[in-house]
Amino acid sequence: MFLTRVGEDCTVVINGDVSQCDLDETSGLRAVLHLIKSQRLPVPVIEFTAADIVRSGLCAMWVRRLRRSACLNPS
Repeated sequence: MFLTRVGEDCTVVINGDVSQCDLDETSGLRAVLHLIKSQRLPVPVIEFTAADIVRSGLCAMWVRRLRRSACLNPS
């Protein structure tokens, strides 16, 4: 619904983390990102990685460890 309300000459910034989803089905954010990429829509997407974390070295360490753990033990 939100995407159908965007008007001409406006700027919309949506941020989120597709890894933080408690739904059993695919999240809306993940679905929209897939649509943008698969249909090559002219919508800019900026994706950050663990290398972009600037909070602290400790925070970056936890993110790396949690991602590694999730890869080894997918649910």
